[in-house]
Amino acid sequence: MIVEVCTDDINAIDGIKQSQANRVELCSALELGGLTPSLGVTEAFLSELEIPIRVMIRPRRGHFTYSDAELNTMKSDIRVFKTLGVEGVVFGCLTADNKIDVQALDFLLEASEGLKVTFHRAFDWVDDPVEALSVLDRAGVDTLLTSGLKDKAALGLDLLLQLKTKAEHITLMPGSGIGKHEAALFKRYNFEAIHLSGTTFEGTKIGVSKPKMSVLSNPLDFEMRRLQLDKLTEVVKIAKEKEV
Repeated sequence: MIVEVCTDDINAIDGIKQSQANRVELCSALELGGLTPSLGVTEAFLSELEIPIRVMIRPRRGHFTYSDAELNTMKSDIRVFKTLGVEGVVFGCLTADNKIDVQALDFLLEASEGLKVTFHRAFDWVDDPVEALSVLDRAGVDTLLTSGLKDKAALGLDLLLQLKTKAEHITLMPGSGIGKHEAALFKRYNFEAIHLSGTTFEGTKIGVSKPKMSVLSNPLDFEMRRLQLDKLTEVVKIAKEKEV
């Protein structure tokens, strides 16, 4: 079972190496659900890691219904990342009534020719997941990241199993709330991949005292998301265990 680790942290590279995770989803601003990463960070991951890297293509926070200007930006980003040598890209696009935006999907898939494509958890907003899966499968999307329309993937198990039986070509990848117990659960049901960040927030040690004001609207200046190597390593170990 593939273990994909989602990260926005260049300092996590060594830990990812040690964990022996199979693939990286690279983004920025993980606290916002993940946005498009910088070129510099992407180049560093590509040069330091030998495992496949898929990059998030998301130009802003918020909903997944994109304007033409935003879609053109996403297309340009995909083309640039393709030249860097990433394995794939990660995106999601919905209509205003939470259906797969087929026109936007086709537009981005055309730009992604030659790359693996993951459709991310925008899927968890759809009203008809079976139909949405069928649309993505027919379009040629490689992987679907979903929690089964629940906050945590383990809670969405019933739907995930239903979708798994209906998927013809696309790989179902449960994500959200994945730890060692959830890894064992999804392995038992023969899922091919799981997704986690394996992180925690910790205070930084920069400066003697906190400043009197924040430069952020949500004051997280002195909290940083850091990889929990032990958690990620446990999940990878379970994923790689042979059935007895």
